[in-house]
Amino acid sequence: MISVKWAVACAERCLHFFEEERPYDNRPRKAIEAAQQWIIDQTTDANAAASVYAAAYAARTAATAAYAAYAAVAASDAAYASYADAYTTAQILLLMLLLLLMLLLLMLIMLLLLLNINGLEIN
Repeated sequence: MISVKWAVACAERCLHFFEEERPYDNRPRKAIEAAQQWIIDQTTDANAAASVYAAAYAARTAATAAYAAYAAVAASDAAYASYADAYTTAQILLLMLLLLLMLLLLMLIMLLLLLNINGLEIN
């Protein structure tokens, strides 16, 4: 009995998080209400136990759907992070390529100056 009361208290405290994301899905609330009714009645009736189980199963299904949605958000975040990393890597590679081209241009200019200093003409 104490474990049921504790479970109901915990569920009530975090129910608003679920309802903010899924305001039209009342399965978890119904499961909490069924558990609260069981605490009041404390019946051993098979029908009451079945209804509480059905409510709990519906709430679990809703929670699984919510977890799937959070997993999709996490996957999306991972994809964006990969994109950002790839984009940053591409920028770094482009910068390195530009620096390499500048270095080659500088070497060509130095070669031309060296040839002019040694008296060789370049036509």
